[in-house]
Amino acid sequence: MACSKCGKTGHNARSCPENRSSQKKIINGRDRMIIAIDNTDEESLNKIAALVMEAKRKIDPNARGTIVLGDENSLPHKVLQLLENSGNTDE
Repeated sequence: MACSKCGKTGHNARSCPENRSSQKKIINGRDRMIIAIDNTDEESLNKIAALVMEAKRKIDPNARGTIVLGDENSLPHKVLQLLENSGNTDE
């Protein structure tokens, strides 16, 4: 059966490649996830960071993972640096 949006076969209107809302969002050609956690202490943040990296290694060992810790004034700059970084190793 042909797609009711584009008329091509192999998909429907909801999964149509011409439907921008169904397309995967990729930043600079790569998928990313940014997690923000506040209202906690440095020790808890370090424990959370270790668990996140451990889970990343188990789920997708080839993915690059970076955890950025800092105060609310330094984080925007650090996140911009992270997004511009093109390295391939865990940090």
